[in-house]
Amino acid sequence: MHNIQSQCPLLKMGSSGASVKRLQRKLASAGFNPGKIDGIFGSNTRAAVLAFQRSKGLAQDGIVGVRTWTALGVNCHTPTPPPGNHCPTLRQGSTGPAVSDLQRRLKNRGFYKGNIDGIFGPLTRSAVVAFQGSMGLVQDGIVGIRTWTALGVNCHTSAPPSPPPPRPQPPANYCPTLQQGSTGPAVVRLQELLKSRGFYTGNIDGIFGPITRAAVVAFQGSMGLVQDGIVGIRTWTALGVNCHTPTPPPPPPPPVNHCPTLQQGSTGPAVVNLQGLLKARGFYAGNIDGIFGPVTRAGVVAFQGSMGLLQDGIVGIKTWTALGVNCHTPTPPPPPPPPVNHCPILQQGSTGPAVVTLQELLTVKCFYTGCIDGIFGPVTRAAVCAFQECMGLVPDGIVNIQTWTALGVNCC
Repeated sequence: MHNIQSQCPLLKMGSSGASVKRLQRKLASAGFNPGKIDGIFGSNTRAAVLAFQRSKGLAQDGIVGVRTWTALGVNCHTPTPPPGNHCPTLRQGSTGPAVSDLQRRLKNRGFYKGNIDGIFGPLTRSAVVAFQGSMGLVQDGIVGIRTWTALGVNCHTSAPPSPPPPRPQPPANYCPTLQQGSTGPAVVRLQELLKSRGFYTGNIDGIFGPITRAAVVAFQGSMGLVQDGIVGIRTWTALGVNCHTPTPPPPPPPPVNHCPTLQQGSTGPAVVNLQGLLKARGFYAGNIDGIFGPVTRAGVVAFQGSMGLLQDGIVGIKTWTALGVNCHTPTPPPPPPPPVNHCPILQQGSTGPAVVTLQELLTVKCFYTGCIDGIFGPVTRAAVCAFQECMGLVPDGIVNIQTWTALGVNCC
């Protein structure tokens, strides 16, 4: 139990310290913005926790326990391997000689370009994820026995020394299929080729994001190719690469091929992807921040109108397909909006459809004059307190069953 508590401490609003910093970094790397990485569990961090819990189907209580830590990729049950383990489990934050050996092996295979410093940071994790994808392993960024074995380590005897560096990778005739979400040396090469032709102005970082995709689409258009943002043999050839050997199969489809239903109030990586696609087509001029707000909704409605689709501002399979996404995997049904007889406890920092319902009810009763945006901020709290005081309830700004009932909602 002590080991679980030390690795996965219970955190909530008001917590502070190194564990909160670790939580904030995990949330940020998963695409949920906790605000400043300052080790203070405030309203921004709580909002990010709620959004992450919602995306994973967890209870949305804003409290980080074992289940939330586990969903963030933390192993709350396995103690640190004893010294002498030839294949220790490594993850972001690990340090020491085993990490140095890992970095050397990844560098020898062309997946790691950083310093051999024995520190498992974001660059090392990106290299691990890219290597795992190339080997058909689970891309979780955690180095266990399967990843060590794929790197050539015999986990049952003394680990052999790292092999000598091979010839530089990838060779000139290697043409892997790349798309948004791909990472690794091949993406670095793609970005360099696009930059040399004036189509790419971003960082050469080996990450195929929205800026790289926009450059690919522009290049494909200039060459009369299909502008799908996917780099296959024809795009590589147009870039001057001789693809005279068979192209290896592409890695498993990244999240760009997944088509979740999105609407105002949604957050996370899928919204980032949506905003990038809309921006590339000239329908979105806001920040690519992963928050589906009024500006993103306006961009969706305008795009739907241009494609002859129903202009409801909701991004479903038809809208994703019109944006060029291949929805070849079944789309999980979106979480249904809270029914009128559902009475969740809400307070400042809460987000989602239930807050929309609350704001609409308070607006009808003339207590709320702000935006119906599904975000429980100071203006919404002030309206709740005023309504509670008017109804003879405790004006604490927390919406519980008594407040819902006073608003006319049947909680049964």
